[in-house]
Amino acid sequence: MLEKDINRVQQTYTWPDNYYMATDAKLRRQYLDEAIASDRSTDTSDGSVTASDKSAIASDKGVTASDGSADTSDKSVNASDGSAIASDKGVTASDESAENIWRLRLWNSRYADAKGKIDGVDHFMRGWMNLPFIASQKKGLFGARKYKKELEEFMQTFLLDDLAENEAFSDVFYREYLNFVCFYIQISNNDKSYSSLVLGIGKMPESSLLKKLAQDLCQKTIFYPKEMGIYEKQSLLAKAARDAFALYYPDAVDLYDQISKTTISSFK
Repeated sequence: MLEKDINRVQQTYTWPDNYYMATDAKLRRQYLDEAIASDRSTDTSDGSVTASDKSAIASDKGVTASDGSADTSDKSVNASDGSAIASDKGVTASDESAENIWRLRLWNSRYADAKGKIDGVDHFMRGWMNLPFIASQKKGLFGARKYKKELEEFMQTFLLDDLAENEAFSDVFYREYLNFVCFYIQISNNDKSYSSLVLGIGKMPESSLLKKLAQDLCQKTIFYPKEMGIYEKQSLLAKAARDAFALYYPDAVDLYDQISKTTISSFK
């Protein structure tokens, strides 16, 4: 579960747990910048050159979250273009420098706009909430081009193709996805309209809320992805959703698994 209290995050957790327990984009970038700076210091102290020296990310150009911006020019870059990840140059999943490069790419994709600025938008959240609309375009008579464009944007936002090509770093992707889904659960719990009864009169019982949330998560990570043919590519996001639900509601995991199986079986 995430901590919304910045002071508590700073006082209780150390890297990288502080990064994954935080919900504030600028605070998370601060932690990440500090880790990358530590990587650079370590790399140069022994005269070696690693992936983090080559970019760290170089396109970052020294801009940090405190400036309210972050370069996103690496959004279209992946390991196949010979960029800083450079898995063919001795960098492994245990290399903290390489992991931090992926953390930065995920951070950029989630929080930075096209100009590299923090605009207050969680782009994971926007893509997530847009899934029903994207799926509806698939069956439309005139929406084929729009559907393809929206689907590609969703996949690019969550870096699904990058994940498929760099499975050695899947844990970095998983922890970011887990942070996001936990954040979504927190928002849903605090949203009166989400937990209210029909017409907003009264609050639904906890059992009904848990069922609604489980159905919501299964729709977004199983039903819509299966409809759009991307379920396998985003299966790690589905795992993160299930694990996030289990963190918040350990006694309701059986309910989640039942809804998950029902959702999957509907496509057989």
